[in-house]
Amino acid sequence: MNNAALEGNLGVANYLHEMALAVAPPSDAAYRNSAGDPVESLGVHEHWNNATERLCSRDCGAAEGIELVRILR
Repeated sequence: MNNAALEGNLGVANYLHEMALAVAPPSDAAYRNSAGDPVESLGVHEHWNNATERLCSRDCGAAEGIELVRILR
């Protein structure tokens, strides 16, 4: 992690992993919708391949995942 404000906080992204894996979260919590049914996921979370290229799974050729779309102005 290159953000000095987060230095020493190794669990800073844990909530992102937890929500992306809501069907089987690391905490073993049960996430349910308003009807009481289990939810499959509450979001998506990935890391770039590196700080220079900043490629996500779709950018690297995966069929599913996150694609970083650059908007140039």
